[in-house]
Amino acid sequence: MSTSQNSRSPVRWLTYGEAANQLGIDVPGVKQLVREGGLLAVSVDGQRRVPSALIEHGEISKYLRGVINLLRDGGYDDDEAVAWLLRHDESLGGTPAWALHHQLHREVSRRAQALAF
Repeated sequence: MSTSQNSRSPVRWLTYGEAANQLGIDVPGVKQLVREGGLLAVSVDGQRRVPSALIEHGEISKYLRGVINLLRDGGYDDDEAVAWLLRHDESLGGTPAWALHHQLHREVSRRAQALAF
């Protein structure tokens, strides 16, 4: 299954190994990205998983780290941040995670910043 998801695709959860494979890095690299706020992982069925919507064509949006920081500054924990990134928003034409990969990063960042106030 492709990791590219449109706004109506069900969430696909990747293990760290699957995320590493898609990104072309090793598992410690994925763990480091998560620790440093460049990627999000949440507990799914007792294991840490990465939503596949955050990775498209083997890449993480270069704007994701900034959005994660904005959401955290707004008091969102990682579970809430993932929920927000995966929630369909008709005005974006998809989810904020999808929009980050499709030239709508400024709007996603603006909305994430507005959540902090």
